[in-house]
Amino acid sequence: MKKMLLISVLCLMPSAQAIDYVQCEAIQRAAARLKSAMDAEALAAQNAIILPAMEKAQAICMKNFVNNEILNCMNIRMANYEADGEITREEVIEKYAPRIDRVLADYEAMGCY
Repeated sequence: MKKMLLISVLCLMPSAQAIDYVQCEAIQRAAARLKSAMDAEALAAQNAIILPAMEKAQAICMKNFVNNEILNCMNIRMANYEADGEITREEVIEKYAPRIDRVLADYEAMGCY
């Protein structure tokens, strides 16, 4: 009788946590979409600063210099714009970071791996 009681109690206790693999996959896809959107927006923000500046620098440098002097001139003129572009890119990444962190926390909380 004691064995039957023990077996019935053990059957009531879950042995492992059930994982909903469909939800895990959905969360994984959501994280991938967020990262993709973040990368695209960050690149667009960076290019919005760098590309117009590069065209202006190229026009000025090609008018005044030749060969390697053009590259040196452009490097000097583009340094500040590249730094501004990188700052803008980091701002976009910081904007997306809390959302991505939340999705990844949900992924881990579900027991997905």
